[in-house]
Amino acid sequence: MGDPGAERRVLECLGAALVSEWSSLRTDVQRKLFEHATSGKLRDAAQLKTRIARFLHDHKDDPDSR
Repeated sequence: MGDPGAERRVLECLGAALVSEWSSLRTDVQRKLFEHATSGKLRDAAQLKTRIARFLHDHKDDPDSR
């Protein structure tokens, strides 16, 4: 693939952009993205869902994420 550090940076930038626009997304799109992010057979899937939901809630009106 490529430099893992560079790929991680791209994902960080995309994630930050997504968080900054989260509240303007349609609810069905939010739900689909959330489910996609928390899908899979992760050991800590329930904990991950809780952490992501809390993060999105805590940053929904954060001017630094815009």
